[in-house]
Amino acid sequence: MPAQGSLLFSAVGYQPQEVPLAGNQQLEVWLLSSHPVAIGYGTIERTDLVGAVASAEAAAFNEGLSTSPEQLVQGRLAGVQISTASGEPGAGAAMVVRGLSSIRGGAPLYVVDGMPLSDNPLYPGGVDLGFGTTPSRNGLNFLNPDDIQRIDVLKDAAAAAIYGARAANGVVLITTKSGTGQRHQLSYAPTLSVSRIGRQYELLNREQF
Repeated sequence: MPAQGSLLFSAVGYQPQEVPLAGNQQLEVWLLSSHPVAIGYGTIERTDLVGAVASAEAAAFNEGLSTSPEQLVQGRLAGVQISTASGEPGAGAAMVVRGLSSIRGGAPLYVVDGMPLSDNPLYPGGVDLGFGTTPSRNGLNFLNPDDIQRIDVLKDAAAAAIYGARAANGVVLITTKSGTGQRHQLSYAPTLSVSRIGRQYELLNREQF
């Protein structure tokens, strides 16, 4: 081993660390966990977790254009089904944890940076009074998907022990990005998407019919 060499320490579940020798005969190395998990009242290491939690960080989010937070983890979390009411931008999304646990398929509780949100669907245009048929809107549209750092889904009874009866169908913990103490930076992420009909059918018009 050369005197100016270095040693690389790595372990499953921990961040690798490279330590230069620099003539040292005794080394003291501490590895940091690479999988912290949010559990409602704090964070815990993945190796110490005993509950059922599905997590996804920014690096594991779905690539491409995402117009709502749910689309970031659609198909990425085990035991979590996400479907949208329509293809309209801003349309409401239904998230079901561990299957349909009730006849109506209750939605989980959403908590953004420790603040619980109302899970009532939004119906603009007076639909609650029977006027019109406007589809439901997504209650998380106020969140920019680019500002989300991680999403954790609590799927077991521990969620109800923390948040009460509102968490009977699970809890979705959304953590947004925070300052890093670095210099001011300006980022620009342009996106462009095109939707087309896969196959155009030739139908009869009024005169032909």
